[in-house]
Amino acid sequence: MKSKHCNVRSELQNIGKQWVSNLPKHWQADRIKDVCENVVGGGTPKSSISEYWDEGEIVWMSPTDFSKQKGERLITDSEKKITQLGMEKSSATLIPEGTIVMSSRASIGEPKIAGKEITTNQGFISFITGHKVDNLFLFYCIEGHLGEYFSKIASGTTFMEISRRMAKQEPIPLPPLPEQKAIAEYLDKACARIDRIIAIKEEQLGRIEGYLNNKISQFVTLGLDMNDPAVETNCLWIPKIKKGWEILPLKRLLAEKLKYGANESAEDENSEDPRYIRITDFGNDGKLKDDTFKSLPPEIAEPYLLNDGDVLFARSGATVGKTFIFKNYAGAACFAGYLIKANTQRYKLLPEFLYYFTKSKAYEEWKNLIFTQATIQNIGADKYQYLRMTAPKIDEQERIVKAIEFLKEKVDSLSEKIFDQIDTLKDYRKSLIHECVTGKKQVYTGKIKKEKEVHA
Repeated sequence: MKSKHCNVRSELQNIGKQWVSNLPKHWQADRIKDVCENVVGGGTPKSSISEYWDEGEIVWMSPTDFSKQKGERLITDSEKKITQLGMEKSSATLIPEGTIVMSSRASIGEPKIAGKEITTNQGFISFITGHKVDNLFLFYCIEGHLGEYFSKIASGTTFMEISRRMAKQEPIPLPPLPEQKAIAEYLDKACARIDRIIAIKEEQLGRIEGYLNNKISQFVTLGLDMNDPAVETNCLWIPKIKKGWEILPLKRLLAEKLKYGANESAEDENSEDPRYIRITDFGNDGKLKDDTFKSLPPEIAEPYLLNDGDVLFARSGATVGKTFIFKNYAGAACFAGYLIKANTQRYKLLPEFLYYFTKSKAYEEWKNLIFTQATIQNIGADKYQYLRMTAPKIDEQERIVKAIEFLKEKVDSLSEKIFDQIDTLKDYRKSLIHECVTGKKQVYTGKIKKEKEVHA
C-alpha cells in the first residue's frame, strides 16, 4: 500500500508534467538539463583561511544578499567577496553574465539574473543557458511556474531544499528561439507596467501608514487638537507636550514590576494547555496568528499567565523594542522569556495608551538613544522601567485611544482594499507569465491574442 507521502509526491509530479501538456503544435518540451549548457551549484570557501576572503573581488552571493535585493532582477554585488584562490579551493563556480540564479533553500524557487560574472554559495542552483533556450524565457518559466513547483516538491530534514539533480530533470516548454525572445520581450514590457502600478499602490500604503503614525505621535504627545497650547520639556525624545500634561517614568505607572517570561522550550501543541506567546506569534495587524500555536503545561505556565491588557515588550533579538498588547484572547496564555510584561495601574495609565505611545516617534527616538549607549541591541527591564512617557489624565487618555482606534479602523479598511488590489495585480502578472510561456497566449511581433484552440 502506498503511503500518503508517496501519493502527494505522485500528484505533484503530475502537476509538473501537466504544465508542458497542450502546448502549441510547433512547440516542444524538453528537460532543463538538455536545453541548458550547464546547471551548477555553489560553494563556500573555508572562513578560517583569510587568503580565500581578504581583498577578494569576486561577487559571492549568499541568501542574505539575495533577500536584501528582493524586487531587483539583476545580481551585481554582494556583501562578501572571495578571491580567485578561494573559488579554486571550494565548490564555488564562476558563472557568466546572464545566468539564471535560483534560490534552492530559503525562498525556494525565486529567480534572479547574474548581471556580471559571479559565484554563489551552496544555497543556489544556477542555469547557464546556451543556444537552445533564451535566458529571459527560462527566467519567466521559473517565475511563472517552476519556482512555485520546486518549492512544493522540496524536501529535507534540517531545512527544505530542492536538489540540483531534481531541478535538472524538470521539463520546460520550448518554442522556437525567435518566439522565446519575443515572449520574453513582451513579458518584460507587460510586467514592467504591472510592477509600476504595484509600486504606486505600495507607495500609497506607505503614505497611509505614515499618516497614521504621524497622527498617533501627535495625539500621544500633544493631544487631539493641534491648537491646544504646548510647552517645551527637558526630555530628549519628547521635546514638547500639551500644556498641563506630565512626563513620568513607566515604573511609576505600573501595578507591579516589569516581569520576564518563561525560559522554556515550547514543544507541546496541546490546545488544552495555556498558549505560549512568542514575538513571532503576532502578525503585522497586532493580532495573534492562528497557525503558530505552541503551549506549555499549566504547572510551568502558571507564574507567567497573561491578563487582558498586558503589554509585551521584546527585549532582544531582531525584534527588540517591538511591543504588542494582549487583548480579547479566549483561552489562557503565557509569554516567552525574551518578552517583558507590563501591567499598568489602570487609573493612571491605560494599557492601550501605553501601547500606542510605543508606536510613536517619541518611542522610536528613545530606542535609538538606548541603542547608541549599548554594544548590542538589548533593552531589559532596567531600561524599560525608566522609559519616560506622557501621562495625561485618564479621561483624556480614553479620548485619545478612542480617536486613534477610530482612525486606525479607517486606515486599516483602506489599506486592506489596496492590499487586495496588489494581490490581484500579482496574481494577474503570474497568470500572464504562465499563459505566455505555455503558449496559451501567443506572442507575435509584440502583440498578443488568445489562442482559441491549443493542440497537443
